[in-house]
Amino acid sequence: MIGRRSTPARLWAVASALLIVCLAPAGLLAESVQFRNDCKAPVVVTTTTTVRGMPKRDQYVLRPGEFTGKLPLRADQVVSISDPRTNRLLFRDVLKVSKTPLAYSIIPDPATGRVRVVVPKMAIMPGGK
Repeated sequence: MIGRRSTPARLWAVASALLIVCLAPAGLLAESVQFRNDCKAPVVVTTTTTVRGMPKRDQYVLRPGEFTGKLPLRADQVVSISDPRTNRLLFRDVLKVSKTPLAYSIIPDPATGRVRVVVPKMAIMPGGK
């Protein structure tokens, strides 16, 4: 009769499968996003995401020329940009999960009196790792 003993090959296969299942989602979605303020006035950048059914907000005040650190982008996020003095909403959009690091520049839009978020000419911003 054949016994049910664990062989090294069987243990190796189980361990490999567990590693792949546990680490694959983290590696696929662990990218980042970064914003730079190219306006002449400070702005407030607020990112909101849902974690276990609860909204999680992160807020950053950016002076002219400043940029956020690399923010993790693990799930779709709502990005809101507002004026810190009047709290007037200048921009709001959904940022989808991406496999590549994202970098955006916040520039004024004189036609609408709001701001636009565009991909800068230099794709990687300084200060990030």
